[in-house]
Amino acid sequence: MCGLLSVINNNFNNESLNHSLSLMKHRGPDNMGEVCIDNNYFGHQRLSIIDLNNRSNQPLTIDNITIVYNGEIYNYKELIKDYNLQVTTGSDTEVIILMYKKFGVKCLEYFNGMFAFVIYDNRIKNVFVARDRLGIKPLYYKENNNRTIYSSEISSILDLSESEISDFGLRQYRKFRMTLNNDTIYKDIYFFPPGHYSFNGKLVKY
Repeated sequence: MCGLLSVINNNFNNESLNHSLSLMKHRGPDNMGEVCIDNNYFGHQRLSIIDLNNRSNQPLTIDNITIVYNGEIYNYKELIKDYNLQVTTGSDTEVIILMYKKFGVKCLEYFNGMFAFVIYDNRIKNVFVARDRLGIKPLYYKENNNRTIYSSEISSILDLSESEISDFGLRQYRKFRMTLNNDTIYKDIYFFPPGHYSFNGKLVKY
């Protein structure tokens, strides 16, 4: 597993962001990477599995498209072959970017795997966020003050922005040992829904 942290319309200082990302070091002890683009922050804690080379560290940027990603695309080698993708690494991370370049948001139709990712397309100044259909890979988000925080763990969001406990969410958790309808036990932190993507700020089921 890996850990991602992204802040769109970021107004936090670098020290705060670095600390929040470091809270997920247990998810990816092999490398920690950070980059800010157009006032947007992208951080990643990497657990090297498919390609152990540093060239596959994240955030990964190809042709002005940047990604932070947690997961595994099982059929990435088939996609390379079937669509003649010109790869320079041995990672499935690069394949996600190249498939996005070729098919846009429809790239999701070709992925067999478990994933959560945030892509920033600097060519059109747009954010593309997606989660696998079964929601195997976690992704949480919080929106406030025209700012959105995405993270693999709630702890990193709370470290940046305090949230109040939701009585309703807490009752759900006590009763079912889980929360429902993409709620969490915090009032303004939510699960990014499985089988959905966000493009240009619009949430869509795929």
